[in-house]
Amino acid sequence: MAEKVKPGEIVADVGTDHGYIPVWLVQKQICSRVIASDIKDGPLQTAVRTAKNACVEDKIDFRLCCGLDKYSSDEFDTAIIAGMGGETIISILEAAPWTKSKKLIIQPQSKLPELRRWLFENEYKILDAELVYDTGRIYLVWIVSGGREENDKFSEVLDYQLIEKRDPLLSSYIEGLIKRELKILNGMEKGANVNDAEITFKKELIRELKNIKEDAINGKS
Repeated sequence: MAEKVKPGEIVADVGTDHGYIPVWLVQKQICSRVIASDIKDGPLQTAVRTAKNACVEDKIDFRLCCGLDKYSSDEFDTAIIAGMGGETIISILEAAPWTKSKKLIIQPQSKLPELRRWLFENEYKILDAELVYDTGRIYLVWIVSGGREENDKFSEVLDYQLIEKRDPLLSSYIEGLIKRELKILNGMEKGANVNDAEITFKKELIRELKNIKEDAINGKS
């Protein structure tokens, strides 16, 4: 995520936790100033200690707040919102609609389809997507900004950017999506109110995901 920041940008790290990203950005001289915030004082104080140990605390502005509550729209260029559930990210952006004018680096931990749908419906555009592997799990990182984008049910499940760039983790990531969608399909078929149209779509989606996975394995675009 830090590598998505351009040199010279002023960054807001929302939910900074241990403060590793702000410290890395100033140590590498990518940013001359970073704002780091957290909703809990414990993690924020840990971030302060991380910065002091690295001798960069004078270049980081620490704030105890919920989301972007103690930020103004003119004091940063890029916001990193990472390591939290999709519903939490939605609540942060709902409270700060002015973020449409910013670059957002988003890494959701859950509720990805719901977050995608919310972004589309509220005129945020996913400019880029990338997969990252860490400690046994694949994470999705988005670059988001304000803008209108065409949406369909397939794009709520998988980002076209991952297919276009042939992301090296795409095959493994799709395998997880297929398992999830098969579980959902199984529940739909056993449900009391069977929706034939939704079941048909879900089967088509799974078939398309399998095709994309096969193409990724064979090196096709």
